[in-house]
Amino acid sequence: MMQKFYLTALICALCLALAVPVGAQEDSNEKGAFKVVAWAVGAPNPAIGNQRIQNDDFNILPGPDAQGSPVGDGLNEAAAWLFDFTWNKHVFELFKNANGPIIEANITILIKPRSETSACDCVWIQNTAEHIEDLARYRIPENCIFPMNQWHLATYPLYPYFYKSEDFLRYFSDDLTVQDPSDSILGLVTPYKCGQLPMIIYKNSMIMAAKLTLIRKQEKETPAAQSASQNTPTRKQRPRRGGVI
Repeated sequence: MMQKFYLTALICALCLALAVPVGAQEDSNEKGAFKVVAWAVGAPNPAIGNQRIQNDDFNILPGPDAQGSPVGDGLNEAAAWLFDFTWNKHVFELFKNANGPIIEANITILIKPRSETSACDCVWIQNTAEHIEDLARYRIPENCIFPMNQWHLATYPLYPYFYKSEDFLRYFSDDLTVQDPSDSILGLVTPYKCGQLPMIIYKNSMIMAAKLTLIRKQEKETPAAQSASQNTPTRKQRPRRGGVI
């Protein structure tokens, strides 16, 4: 019972460290820019099995070359999850109705390298039916300097180096109709809806938590954004844990 308490406390502390500024808010460095944050959290020691494993917000599955090796130990496997920005409807609508481009996108990951080849691990936005080949993978070179079998917190800029603004904004469009995206390498299918962004990490690392921060510029005040701005809550709120995935 005591071990469960300490584990829960650790995960809560990680949530606080990873993200907790919330909401669509005016960025202090860029007037008229709005920021949203979403995160996913799992246990540090998931169950070990031979098939897919659900580690809280993370869906762990064997890689194409796993050849029957265990799933859940961080070797030859992938972890997929959803960044869900819809937990606060007001914040979600304010960000979605902004008419400017994405000007910053950073992902923060709590990661444990499990092999000397972890330097070749990748994290990427899951492919969709229309964009199977044109979303470039983002390698994680910092893994090569991380000691193996230890947890490390690292932040990687996804925009503008690896993705375009529209690669993110397509997940905030009312015209988003594809509900069954499929990754071309892992054959993974993760249903999602508007405001949810599916991601995956592969191949020799464990992941315990992840945060995605998006900043979108408001180039011209629209009536919807202006109305939402006037009703922006002054007190910061945290999302319900059940709304992450």
